[in-house]
Amino acid sequence: MRRSDLAKPKSISQEVEPAAKPSTDIGLISSIQASEIPETLTLDALEQLALTHNPTLGLAVAEIEKERGLFTQVGLYPNPTVGYVNSVATARGDSLTNGLLVQQTIVTANKLEKARNAEALGIKDGNLQLSAQQARVINDVRLRYHDTDRKSTRLNS
Repeated sequence: MRRSDLAKPKSISQEVEPAAKPSTDIGLISSIQASEIPETLTLDALEQLALTHNPTLGLAVAEIEKERGLFTQVGLYPNPTVGYVNSVATARGDSLTNGLLVQQTIVTANKLEKARNAEALGIKDGNLQLSAQQARVINDVRLRYHDTDRKSTRLNS
């Protein structure tokens, strides 16, 4: 399938061979199956393909998931440290020491809540970035679609 075949106007239908896979020059992930491409490539169908297979959107979603994980993590108290201390007598006659070591960081001044609030802003920012990237992808598809439609109309007249 050629790039020009994907961007035909809504009124033009196209048959897709069952074994055909999209070429890599159209910028889609090679995992798209021929069965996923509709027979008539409308603007809506192209937008849906772009939203489904654009790698930048997957990165934006992964960034949001990372922020959610950090949100959970920063709200937790630090893990305590527990250990065993053992020292043996030296040649000078120092005594043998055995003991248990326990350490816990105490978080004060509502720092956990402040850290969570900061990470909540990171999640909101990630959602805004995702929305903006989706708008950029749709805008790019629409621009290319209408540009190709205009050029096709010129050629046909």
